[in-house]
Amino acid sequence: MNNNKNVYKLVYIALLVAQAMVVFKLEEFIPIPFPAIPGAKLGLANIFTLLALYTLGPVETFFVVILRSILSMLISNNPGAFIYSFSGAMLSFFTMLMLKTVFKDKLSRIGISVGGAFSHNLGQLVAAALMIQEPRILMYLPALTIIAIPTGFFVGMTANFMLEHISRLGVMRELKK
Repeated sequence: MNNNKNVYKLVYIALLVAQAMVVFKLEEFIPIPFPAIPGAKLGLANIFTLLALYTLGPVETFFVVILRSILSMLISNNPGAFIYSFSGAMLSFFTMLMLKTVFKDKLSRIGISVGGAFSHNLGQLVAAALMIQEPRILMYLPALTIIAIPTGFFVGMTANFMLEHISRLGVMRELKK
């Protein structure tokens, strides 16, 4: 029985990562409403990190984030951007995990998502500042923060909607067995 649970969880993780990769690739075709800010994206693949955070444990969610980051690099064929993306993803994951743990019932999933969006931008900018040895790049943070609020809100709302439907399907019950 325990083996079935492990297989179910592994398939669920693979589905989250696969869906994140599809959304990541589709996001390239969405016109960016803020072209004045280089590197700004909607971050829709983070929906699946948030789903993992609320349906799996921290270790499994960390695994989802790592797989997403590596596969994104391979799919986009841009190893140079990996350091920035990975730095943002790691800081975002640990921030959302900390917010979820510390502020259990006080902060909504949307708030946690906005915190994750902000910290993702911060992680990328810090990595860029270190890589190119130019701290002035951090001046983009206020503009990216303005973008992180609505994108984080949208990601959180979408994750809420999906979590509601996932719970109706009994997925969370199967994962907890």
